[in-house]
Amino acid sequence: MMIRFLLLSIPKFLLIFSIIFSCKQKFYKAENSDKLRIDSLENEMRLATEKNPSEPDLKLAMYLAQAYQNYDVKYPTDSLSPKFLFKAGQVIENVFEDKSRAAEIYFSIYKKYPKSKAAPYALFMTGNLFHTVHDTVHSVEMLNFFMAKYPDHELKKDAASLIESFNMVADTSSRPVKELPINPIQ
Repeated sequence: MMIRFLLLSIPKFLLIFSIIFSCKQKFYKAENSDKLRIDSLENEMRLATEKNPSEPDLKLAMYLAQAYQNYDVKYPTDSLSPKFLFKAGQVIENVFEDKSRAAEIYFSIYKKYPKSKAAPYALFMTGNLFHTVHDTVHSVEMLNFFMAKYPDHELKKDAASLIESFNMVADTSSRPVKELPINPIQ
């Protein structure tokens, strides 16, 4: 009796399993096409940089930065979104040298994904960008906020050292920073 029940149940189980697997596979492929585009662009960018390290391919970098940002818009709940936004910030900061836009992107990661692994790094990078353009007041404000928000983070010592390099004292009781200053980096 039990064997007969199992023999009748196995085809039903296989049918249900194959339906679920095929539906999941179609969803995965559709959702993953944007990720595949990013992978392809990253690979092209890597090859172009290896070929000519002194001159980045600006058009390719623009497409890559845009693909990262589009992914975030299309998949805001995906765990890759904050990582891709961070990469967009890096491309915009390092290839295009647009510190203002990069700071906006980094800060948006903290605001949109405060619990992500990228959030503390993004907040630190925001403060560091202010330092890069010699905006000491906003740099200290961001770095203090970073240290208050993430007191055990590995970059806390770096943030404190940066603040001390300005001959200022780190203050981890800093008030929350809700938005970037108007015209954050000129």
